[in-house]
Amino acid sequence: MRPLLIGMVCALCAVALVAGGDAAPASAAPGDCTTTCYVAPTGLDTNHGTSPADAFLTIQKAVTTVTAGGTVNVAAGLYDANITTVTKSMTLNGAQAGVAVAGRTNASAESIIKSNTGLRFTAGTQFTIDGFTFQAKIAGATAISAGSGASDIGAAFAVRNNIFDTMNTGISSIFGVNASSWFIEKNFFKDGKSAIAVQGSAGSTLTVQENTFTSVGSTAVSANVWTGAAIFDNTFNTLPALGTGVSIGGCTNCIVSSNEFTDPSSTTVINVPTFNGAGSGNNLFNNTITSATGTAIASSSNGTTAQSNAISGLTGTGISAFAPGTFAGNLISGSGASSKGIVMEYINGTINASGSIVASNQITGLANGIVLETYARVEKNVVSQSTVTGITVNDTAIASQALVIDNGIVQNAQGLVNLAPDELPAYCNWWGHSSGPGGIASGSGDSVSTKVRYWPWRQANLLTTPCSGSDVFICDGTLDMFDVIAVFRTIAALPGDPLPDAPCTADVSHNGTVGPEDALRILRELAGLLN
Repeated sequence: MRPLLIGMVCALCAVALVAGGDAAPASAAPGDCTTTCYVAPTGLDTNHGTSPADAFLTIQKAVTTVTAGGTVNVAAGLYDANITTVTKSMTLNGAQAGVAVAGRTNASAESIIKSNTGLRFTAGTQFTIDGFTFQAKIAGATAISAGSGASDIGAAFAVRNNIFDTMNTGISSIFGVNASSWFIEKNFFKDGKSAIAVQGSAGSTLTVQENTFTSVGSTAVSANVWTGAAIFDNTFNTLPALGTGVSIGGCTNCIVSSNEFTDPSSTTVINVPTFNGAGSGNNLFNNTITSATGTAIASSSNGTTAQSNAISGLTGTGISAFAPGTFAGNLISGSGASSKGIVMEYINGTINASGSIVASNQITGLANGIVLETYARVEKNVVSQSTVTGITVNDTAIASQALVIDNGIVQNAQGLVNLAPDELPAYCNWWGHSSGPGGIASGSGDSVSTKVRYWPWRQANLLTTPCSGSDVFICDGTLDMFDVIAVFRTIAALPGDPLPDAPCTADVSHNGTVGPEDALRILRELAGLLN
């Protein structure tokens, strides 16, 4: 009897292993569906799945039976298996496939997957998931998960027209090896913790477009280590504190564009961090951010461009940069004692925004308009109605390497304050009055502090035109004929011989080198001619 007992024990072990893990996939029976299978809450897994009247009961039975590349149609109703494992390419259609999520409030018309892990994909190359509602069975539930072991499956996913209701994670693809590509559009993510968490690798692509996110508790979209990913035309409502709207860590040449963020109390609305030191050249443009209490846009990745974003109702910080980038054409407004428009940060010699360009922004009504913790080129901005200071250069900056030119600095409590030990070049600015800045200067415009070279200044508000004509100065960043004219006019206006004899020989202009001696002699001759 001993061999029989051993065999019985082993059989029981096998049953226990199957019951404790994933359901063992069954083979298709004669007469079962092939390219199209049907599932309904009134079906039976002993059916053949060939029609709605012959439907299977479980999604697992259908995805196991259908042939690779086939379609599974899931009728309205509740499906509450702990997990459904998919091992081949297919299209999964819920009852609302192709139907926009807006206005879908009738739960009885939805194909609802309520589970620990709704759909787990462990093999296959091409998938579409369309028209489902996902709900959590446990606190840590995930709706869609791609990967097996330590690797993703390298497939292409299209996820559209789905509702993700209070899921801990909506879509998860976070393995660093063999990443899948994702096209995620027209879904609705509400409540829960993390809506989309996907990681890229060489050859994978990511598009996230026309989705709606409401009250997602942690990070709505976390997209790490992608190249050329595009996140655009999405709507984000009421992001809670300590959360993030979009984070593109370690991305290269990724785009975050034309998204709308409303009432975000999140720590950061759009974040561009590095990821294991990687990431550069990302573009953030045409986004609308309303009533942010934290930081609207933060970047610690080199070469970020944040352009033409509209940030209003701000009580936190508009743009905070920890690495060099270009921040141009943004509209930033708000209020509050700690509000700041644009901050070029300095943490240490490695983490700082030194050399950034801050250009053509309009910043209104904040406590501090532009703050330089490190040197940057600040030009053609309009900073107005700041309750503390329009532009501040802090003592961590090397002011002499910064440049504040061709800006409108008007109606601020203080115009420009330099707290650094060296002199700040700040010429050709419009201070709100033709007489120039006030403060330590004698004009009637916004005030200027010590250690600022504020002359010459604009005598009219002509920021949309080049520094030329009657308002010509050497201040627009381009060496051209207007600069030459300005130099000559200055020399001609000086009395007598403004330049001493040059210490040179008679053939100085023929020695093959253009040096100080050449310049001095030429300017002396020109000064004499102009006088």
